[in-house]
Amino acid sequence: MRDVGSAGDALHDLDVMFGDGARIAVEVTTHTSEGRAAFHAKLRSVNPVPAGSLRHHWTVGLVAPPEDAADDAAMHRMVDKARMEIVPILEQVEHEGLAHHVGFVGGVIEMPPEDPRFQTLRTLGSSLRALGVSYAYPEGWPQEARIWFTPSWPGTTEAPDEIADAVDVHIPLNLSKLQRAREDGAQEAHLFLWLPGGVGRSDAAELSSRSSWASPEMPRETDLRGLDSVWVAPDGFPVHSLEIHGYSWPIWQLNPAGWHRWVRSWAPVLGHP
Repeated sequence: MRDVGSAGDALHDLDVMFGDGARIAVEVTTHTSEGRAAFHAKLRSVNPVPAGSLRHHWTVGLVAPPEDAADDAAMHRMVDKARMEIVPILEQVEHEGLAHHVGFVGGVIEMPPEDPRFQTLRTLGSSLRALGVSYAYPEGWPQEARIWFTPSWPGTTEAPDEIADAVDVHIPLNLSKLQRAREDGAQEAHLFLWLPGGVGRSDAAELSSRSSWASPEMPRETDLRGLDSVWVAPDGFPVHSLEIHGYSWPIWQLNPAGWHRWVRSWAPVLGHP
């Protein structure tokens, strides 16, 4: 069974089947802010920006709108303005030999004030900030020069209880379809919650879920309301390289026994005992 969209309010997303005939019903959802999701979609629509007059390929971060932003038109105008005006600024950055000095476009400049380029770098940084740019990095690989915009979200702090807050939002929204799956014969009902970076409702929850490798702190416990497990993971992608194989972030599980944090061990992959 799979929810393909037309019956999304009635059916859970998928069933996990076992050899003994047991079935686990799973609903998958995302802790998404509509305003930030629209921002991410707008960036995808403009990327990559051709920039044949530049010597480098550039990765540029644009500050994401607030989580509760509702003015999509203003956000679209901001992205379009950055797309149209950033190339001449980066041309000057490259011309002045400052490509590797821009970095994070903040108030602190890691260059001695006596350097004759200091004031120029300060002025160019101000021009980039006016476009909503938070960082700009030239990439080292050889390819046709272009600009790739990425979402950059406001700074936040780790707050594991934010993970539980996200769970509290989504259990009520998805409980009825998982209860129906139980009535239809599923032995267990699980909710899987993605925490996307930059487009989610909670940057603190996403940051905490990624950076929790060694922290002893756990989120507060919350009411499962009859579900067998809720799984929480930061949005990511499989990585295949000599060092890393597979999904690399911690995955949280809440079941009736409490919170568990699952972290993959790389030792067998790397050939260690």
